[in-house]
Amino acid sequence: MRAIGETGLDAYWDYTPLEVQQTLFDQHLQLSRETDLAFVVHMRDCAAATIEMLRAARQRGPLRGVMHSFTGDLATAQACLELGMFISFAGMVTFKKSHELRQIAQQIPTDRILIETDSPYLTPHPHRGKRPNEPAMIVHTAACLAEVRGVPLDQFAAETTANAQRLFQFD
Repeated sequence: MRAIGETGLDAYWDYTPLEVQQTLFDQHLQLSRETDLAFVVHMRDCAAATIEMLRAARQRGPLRGVMHSFTGDLATAQACLELGMFISFAGMVTFKKSHELRQIAQQIPTDRILIETDSPYLTPHPHRGKRPNEPAMIVHTAACLAEVRGVPLDQFAAETTANAQRLFQFD
């Protein structure tokens, strides 16, 4: 096992009261520290509450986690980076309307950016809308972000691979 999660808060779906989600999220953050496993944060329509909880957890010690399939704003990304988090982008960063998200991805430090498939949804352009999304399609996300960041694709792939190895403690 390499990580705890996906865990976090989701105010979009009304399946579980936010207070219950917060209790479980905090337990997962504590478990991450106790087991020295990274954690993977899901955050939807509740950035302020998520950041507040991560700040509280950070007071107990360093955090080792990733903001999964990030779609937040620049202030949220900066807050997460200040807390020591990685930021991961999925296929939606390639969508035509995702100009702002690409601008945010451009500003993430090289040693803190990740990419992901987030299968089976969020298939990147040029395959948007086709399912299932699969790991082979991550090359489109990587190519988009390499271009935005002004680096060769192979360099960006090596950087994000090294980041994943460091976060998840792969040998």
